[in-house]
Amino acid sequence: MTHANLVSSITLTTSDGKRIVGDYYHGPTSTGAVLVHMMPATRESWDEVALKLQDHGFHVLTIDLRGHGESEGGPDGFHQFTNAEHAASIQDLEAAVAHLRSVGVSEIHLMGASIGSNLALQLLGNDSEIVSAVCISPGIDYYGVRAIPAAGKVGEEQSIMLLAARDDTRMGEESPDTILKHIADAAHGRAQVEIFDEGGHGTDLLTHWPDYIDTIIDWMSTHE
Repeated sequence: MTHANLVSSITLTTSDGKRIVGDYYHGPTSTGAVLVHMMPATRESWDEVALKLQDHGFHVLTIDLRGHGESEGGPDGFHQFTNAEHAASIQDLEAAVAHLRSVGVSEIHLMGASIGSNLALQLLGNDSEIVSAVCISPGIDYYGVRAIPAAGKVGEEQSIMLLAARDDTRMGEESPDTILKHIADAAHGRAQVEIFDEGGHGTDLLTHWPDYIDTIIDWMSTHE
C-alpha cells in the first residue's frame, strides 16, 4: 500500500481548551484506533504500528499528549505537571476519539503504552461505545492515573488486552505478572493477559517483538 497523501497532521482542541497535535492516518473502513504514547515519548513512537493498522483498513490517530512533542506545553512541559495535570490528559484522548467519530468511524479501539495505557483504560471505562483497549506496560498508579478503578468500570461488551515484559522495571514495585493480574481481576475476567520474558517498557516491547503487532491487530479485528 502506498501511504503518500494518506497521513495528515491535525490540531485538536480539548474540552479544557488545550491544543493537541496528532497524525491522522486515513482509512477506508468504519474502524479506527487512537494510539497514546508513553512518557517520555511522542506520537512518532507509534509510526510503525499506525502504518500497519492503516494497511488493515483502520483509521488511526496518534497524538502528542499535552506537555509533549508539538502539543500545548511541549516538548517537555510534562516534567512540571502535577498529578491532576497528568490526569487531565484524558481530555486529549476524548478529543481524538471525537475526531474519529466526526469522520464516520463507529468502531473505535484504543492502544496505549505506560501512562498512555492507563489513560486508555480509563477512557474505555468512561465510554461504553469504545470497543477495546490494548494496554502495554500498564501500572497500578502512574502519576495519579490509576488502573484498578478504571478496569472495574469496563463494560460487558468491551475487551482489554494487557501486555508486559518481565524485565520491565518501570511498572511499579510489584512484578509485571502481579500488576497485570491485579488489573485483569478488576476487569472481571474481560482481559486477555500476555507476558513476555523480555522486551522492556511500553512501545519498546513492540520494537523487541515486532511480529506481535500483527497479533494485536488480529485481536482488535475480532473485537468489533
